[in-house]
Amino acid sequence: VCEFQKIAPLIALNKVDLLDDESRKSIDELVLVYRDLGYEVAEVSAVDQTGLNDLRKRLQHKTSLLVGQSGVGKSTITNALLPDLELQTKTLSTASGLGKHTTTSSTLYKLPEGGEIIDSPGVNIFGLAHVTEQNLAFGFREIIACADQCKYSNCLHVKEPKCAVKDNVENGRISKQRYLRYLKLRDKLTD
Repeated sequence: VCEFQKIAPLIALNKVDLLDDESRKSIDELVLVYRDLGYEVAEVSAVDQTGLNDLRKRLQHKTSLLVGQSGVGKSTITNALLPDLELQTKTLSTASGLGKHTTTSSTLYKLPEGGEIIDSPGVNIFGLAHVTEQNLAFGFREIIACADQCKYSNCLHVKEPKCAVKDNVENGRISKQRYLRYLKLRDKLTD
């Protein structure tokens, strides 16, 4: 969504305090993929305050929207940045180990360091109403970087022969994980 709107995203990975060694390794690999693509990534724990000072600096003098699935800790991050706020949050589900949905509307709050933060309800698929299977690739900078090398100008990078994107995935120049995310979003658009 940010790519389509020319917004510089900051990816905040919350709950890093909950990572075991295996999960930490997976997250480190994922963070590297996004940083290699030029995205800013902040690793935080709203609970034990890890990375919050860095996040505060990155949000300073900007209007920032917290977007993510229900239970990822958007309101908990907002509470950590604005401790007097005391937004309602819920503990992790004992059944799933995941966060629970709490926020029901988007609200803008002033940050003491300057800037604003908007806490929003959880989302499943955000802001893709204007996206089609033909223009989805524009949301993936690594795909657009090589798409002009595909044999067909209308290549969707799925089954087409001589697809530069698929070739780059196979030889490791494009993250397989990101490509699979592209395919998953494409499937949601065609449903």
